[in-house]
Amino acid sequence: MMAKLEVIKTAGNAFFTSEKFPEAISKYEKILRYLDVLVVEVEEQGKRVKALELTCHSNAAACYLKLKKNFEAIKACDKVT
Repeated sequence: MMAKLEVIKTAGNAFFTSEKFPEAISKYEKILRYLDVLVVEVEEQGKRVKALELTCHSNAAACYLKLKKNFEAIKACDKVT
């Protein structure tokens, strides 16, 4: 994705150099729209990763409790909080 954005930026820079400013603006604004989408996607991915991490720590804690390994269960729970 970043390589494609660099290509669009290069086109925008070429328009700028040629003093075709409306066309350059169009390219730069296109990149900004893509970046807005990327930021949202990265934030969503981060939330899903964190949720999975917390679930795994909680599930591991439950397993430790079943094995009567209370200290390990507490350590796993600490990672959740």
